Amino acid sequence: MVISKSKILTKKNIIIFSIIVLLFLITIVVISISKNISEQKRLEKEQERVKQYTALDDFKTMEEVALYLNSKFIKQETVDEDNIQDKVYMELSVKPVENEVSNQGFYEKLTQYSAKVLNYNNFNIVDSKNKIIVTVICDKTAQMVGTYYINGVQNYFEKLENKKNVETLNNIEEIDVTINSDELKNIVNNQWKIENINLGSEESIYKGYNIYFDEGIETKVIQKKFFNIIFNNKYNKKIVNDLTTSSTQEQIIAKLGEPQFKVGNLIGYKSKSMYIFFYNNQVSIYRNEEFDTEKIAQLINIYNQDNNIVDFYNKVKEIWNDYDKYNNSKDNILIQYTLKGLSLEFNSSSKNGIIIYNNYKGKVCGDLTINDYSQENEAFKNIYIENEDLVFKTEMERINTQDSNSKMYNNPTNATTNISNSFRVIATKVNENIYGIRFVSLDSTYPNSELRDYISKGIWLNENEFVYSVSGRGIYIYNAKDRIYKTIVTGRDSFNIKKIEKNILYYDETKINL
Repeated sequence: MVISKSKILTKKNIIIFSIIVLLFLITIVVISISKNISEQKRLEKEQERVKQYTALDDFKTMEEVALYLNSKFIKQETVDEDNIQDKVYMELSVKPVENEVSNQGFYEKLTQYSAKVLNYNNFNIVDSKNKIIVTVICDKTAQMVGTYYINGVQNYFEKLENKKNVETLNNIEEIDVTINSDELKNIVNNQWKIENINLGSEESIYKGYNIYFDEGIETKVIQKKFFNIIFNNKYNKKIVNDLTTSSTQEQIIAKLGEPQFKVGNLIGYKSKSMYIFFYNNQVSIYRNEEFDTEKIAQLINIYNQDNNIVDFYNKVKEIWNDYDKYNNSKDNILIQYTLKGLSLEFNSSSKNGIIIYNNYKGKVCGDLTINDYSQENEAFKNIYIENEDLVFKTEMERINTQDSNSKMYNNPTNATTNISNSFRVIATKVNENIYGIRFVSLDSTYPNSELRDYISKGIWLNENEFVYSVSGRGIYIYNAKDRIYKTIVTGRDSFNIKKIEKNILYYDETKINL
């Protein structure tokens, strides 16, 4: 058989063409691999740079946001659909929940950083691979994130936490206690009202507490009823179940059983009439009482429908006026009922709405209780459930904010230019030039006290007398030992205190002999 020369050439051409195509494909693959390697190196270098960011204003692009959060940026589009102006495609590094662990922190950062880069337009972040859509609604005027949804669910993480808290709700079983203290017995029998109760001589007021120094009793009163009663180490009589302020934890547990509340050295119990906490030679008592939630539950039901925060807030105050924390400013609304286990917070925390604690008793919304909670029920859309006793939380805060009487903290401040060897001054800045002042007895010889005025400047005249000024009002002397005020001079001057030398006080361009 004879093969023609043309056929040989055709076969040869096919081989050559195939080789060329193969080399072309190899070249493309090599170039692609090279580009991928180059891009990977660029991204690694860029991520190393972005990881040094420390402020929200540092972020300029969505790619930077993705790299900072160990995610992959794909593309960004400007759109106009369903009130959304931007759509960003990413592969997120974590899902909202993994192995029953919430990644809320990641998604909070994702929404905040992205909102800043996108100039607070409304936007979607789409992760097609993991089937996640994060929808963020912003307040462009206020330059802040209003709310965000994960796969269409608002308050996604809070609802998961609510569900978990309801499933594990810790109902404290009230114990029986025997009251030994005559003072406490009279208070309980008088339904915690302050009228007709004599605790002794009130020496001062300190951090909102009435101080009965010689008696060893401190009380906080709200709406003419005792909110908190503290027996300190000067009170040497039995209080409950033959226990005193000097009883050890072993003695307390032997009398009352294992603590129902415990953190560090603080332990506590709940009886039908009161909470009892023991800490550092103090016995702290809060009342435990029944309360009607019918009207509050109806208000919450109305608020869920109209979202009128101001109206809701004011009407709650009208029904329950025994709140122990209160703030109503432009950017922060807070009203807290510790003894009832309810807090209303708007723009004061990540949980804006109605916070229900496990010492809340009764109806929550309409006729629904905490046990009726479900993620799908719109009645609970503004409600957050905490598996924590608000009284215990408040007592922990009280313990953690106690003022030390150690000399090592007795240093001059902008408000007080020198120190006393008898008292420690604690200055709390109210605004740029105004301070609240408290006095702590360094050896506990005298009652702690606080000034009734907010001051501009203060200076010690001697170990016990503190000279202070109030701009536009005058200069005064407060005797921290005897808790007595004297007026030095009044007027409309600045009263900028400069120094005291040889009993002469220098202020503004004036001096006066003390």
